Amino acid sequence: MPEPFIKYLRIENYKSIDKLELHDLPPFAVFAGANGSGKSNFFDALEFVSHIARFGVDEAMRLHGGYERMRSFLRKDEEATTFAFEMAIDFEKRGSRIIREDKDNYSGGYGRFAMTVHSWHTSPLLEEEYWGGENVSWHSRYGNIATLQMGRLPERELTVSFLQYLHSDLTHTLKQLRTFYIDSINLERSAGISNNSNELGRNGYNVASVLERLEQDEEIREIILDMLSLCVPSIESIRVVKNRLNMSSDLYFKQEGIEREFPIGMVSDGTVALLCILVAVLDTKKRAGLTMIEEPERGLHPEAISQIIAFMRERATPRNPIWLTTHSEAVVRATQEGDLYLVDKQDGRTVIKPALPYTNGSFTRDRAWLSNALGGGLPW
Repeated sequence: MPEPFIKYLRIENYKSIDKLELHDLPPFAVFAGANGSGKSNFFDALEFVSHIARFGVDEAMRLHGGYERMRSFLRKDEEATTFAFEMAIDFEKRGSRIIREDKDNYSGGYGRFAMTVHSWHTSPLLEEEYWGGENVSWHSRYGNIATLQMGRLPERELTVSFLQYLHSDLTHTLKQLRTFYIDSINLERSAGISNNSNELGRNGYNVASVLERLEQDEEIREIILDMLSLCVPSIESIRVVKNRLNMSSDLYFKQEGIEREFPIGMVSDGTVALLCILVAVLDTKKRAGLTMIEEPERGLHPEAISQIIAFMRERATPRNPIWLTTHSEAVVRATQEGDLYLVDKQDGRTVIKPALPYTNGSFTRDRAWLSNALGGGLPW
């Protein structure tokens, strides 16, 4: 069984989520369920908290479409005026937690964070509580400045989170959270028009520029080529070419038995999606944070899915957790005990719970899922 990295997670009042509580979540997790069950809403709620931590409430609400697109319509108007979130992480074996201004110099330990966005239907205000071990804690309500034993936090606006000023495993997990929904068709249309290499875009549009940066690391370059060759045996090599007109980066693939290289638009959607997933996972080497990938199976052969799931499970750590959503039998089949969480709707409310243990050798895990033998509702 994988070691849990999040001890407790609570989300209230977000789209189809009325109140959701989860315990002992592992660094690698697969959230499987039917279309419309709320898998994307779960990821979206986590991303909303990350955007608050990075940009403040006002900008986060703008990015997510405003109150009417985020509130839970399961609640009456007067009961839907606040959004609530809580998360606790406990790295007991990693020593005491330390807060530092230098974001590259921190250690793990215990951390619990609770956030409430009050009056988010009119003028949103933050209430936050944080506990980071024996010596560090804060409580703020509506912008009151908290004092830490290790010093005073900077002055800030009422809608800006204190998480902007703290650096720990918990805060990095939230602030550096990234969500990916790889859209191979639009990616091919936009390939070569971006030279942004800071981080991979949500749909992978700038994969060539990010890959060009990553390939400066010889280990990463070899891993990408090995995984591509393993999942798509016809691929011999991949090359990033700089466009001299606009200085953006283009991708060219070399296939077995064909002398000429092909641009990204002439390569299968599955190959492009696989490359984006590899880049998203490998671009965590020098940063902490949760990586969330929606439906990574699109366009991939079942055997390639098995290989990429095993690769992501191996790469996932408490510092760089990887979570997936899926409604694919092939992805569920590739999970191991403790990986799989089932997403369902009950009375219109999103419910998530760990799959029941399954050891029946006559059934694969995906067949058990399709037969509703894992305790999480039917997958359609």
